[in-house]
This record gives sequence, C-alpha cells and structure tokens, in this order.
Amino acid sequence: MIKTQEVANALYGVWRFMKFDHRAIDYFENSVSAFWKSFLAALFLAPFQVIEQIVEYNRLETPPGAIAYSMIESLQYIVLWLAFPYAALWIADQLDRYPNYFRYITAYNWFQIPIGLASFTIIMLANMGLVSDVSTSYMLTLIVILFILYAAFIAFSGLDIGPWVAFAIVAIDIFVSVLIVGLSSAT
Repeated sequence: MIKTQEVANALYGVWRFMKFDHRAIDYFENSVSAFWKSFLAALFLAPFQVIEQIVEYNRLETPPGAIAYSMIESLQYIVLWLAFPYAALWIADQLDRYPNYFRYITAYNWFQIPIGLASFTIIMLANMGLVSDVSTSYMLTLIVILFILYAAFIAFSGLDIGPWVAFAIVAIDIFVSVLIVGLSSAT
C-alpha cells in the first residue's frame, strides 16, 4: 500500500519539475515498488476519464452499444498507461540507462495527473459551452506543448540523457499514443 507521504513527495516532485528544477527527480524513488505505485495516478485519473467518455458518448449522433463502447474505451485507457512504460524499458536499455528506468517512469506517471486534470477541465468547459471551440483548440494545443516540454525535461533529468534524445523519447511516446488511439477508434 502506498503511504500518504509517498504521494505527497511524488506530487511535490512533479511541482518541482513544472518549475524546471533538475533536482526534482530526487523526489522519486528508483525502485520497482515506486514504479508500480506510480500507476495509482491512472486510478486517480480514471473517474475523470469515465466522465469524459460518458459526455463524449452522449454527444455521438449514432452511438455504438454502450457496453462495447465502454469496453473499448476502458481497454484503450489501460493500454495507453502500459504501452509507453513498456516501450521506455526497451529505450532505456538501448541507451544504457536501465538503472534510471524505474525512477524515470515513476516521475513520468505522476506527471500525468496535472496534464490529465488540465485537459479534462478544458474539455468539460468546452462541453458545457463555457469555452468556444477556437479557445478550446488553443488551450489544448498549449497543453500538448507543455506536455512535450515537461515530458522531455523529465526524460532529460530522469534518464540523464541529452535534450535531443529526451525530445525523441517524447516523440516516441506521442507516436505510440496516437497509434493506440487510432487503432481503438477503427473498431
């Protein structure tokens, strides 16, 4: 079980990353246990994902069956959370950075909370008609840009690699995510 202090340290570490503090990585344990505990971020964000998917489902002109839709979306959510850490395992090994892998993914997973909450907030405001489509597009684009910058910084700090390699890792992350979403949307 995860302790409150571990969650507080992780969230404080994320806050430090958002200030581009290179030592923020020190707030994350480099252990298998911390790695698995960091997936609690997925559980924290899951209710927000469910709400977003319900809203999206209700806006479809010709929605598919609710059970099939929820199963596909649930599987997509799980695969999205597991695919990049798996790919990053291979990448870390190829870069001879495997010893840093668990700390890096631990930080990366906890970082998903502010990104997920920001995206959810913008999408919900748009769905309620409180934000225009143009403003929504601008804000979501800003979220993507911030994700790229912060995720690269986390890779740079967590794996102790150069900045261009860190950006390449983020590009792989985005490619894997787009591929998974595209494949699940095709069903």
